[in-house]
Amino acid sequence: MKALRDANPEKHKERDAKRYQTDPRVRARHRAYQTTDEGKASMQAAQDRWQAANPEKRKAQVAVSNALRDGRLVKPDNCGTCGATGVKIQAHHADYSQPLSVIWECIPCHRKRH
Repeated sequence: MKALRDANPEKHKERDAKRYQTDPRVRARHRAYQTTDEGKASMQAAQDRWQAANPEKRKAQVAVSNALRDGRLVKPDNCGTCGATGVKIQAHHADYSQPLSVIWECIPCHRKRH
């Protein structure tokens, strides 16, 4: 089985992602793992790798967080793309060199954009 997965990793990555989205047992297993010490260490290592690989994106995220905290930016209650209310809103950067120029979107709209 490992040889098959190693031979075609993209196919299995896509299949695993679909299973995570559609099978509540898989999602529950992942959440349970994330609460263990090993799972927390794994998530922290992944986060560290992402931050090292994406310093400009991380800098923009921190700038938005600081601006929200300081009142220089205000997060709206609705999605700037579809207008949905009562959902989690995220900041989308069209240009990371302008970290405070963001589009506020709900998670589904933000995923579609990417």
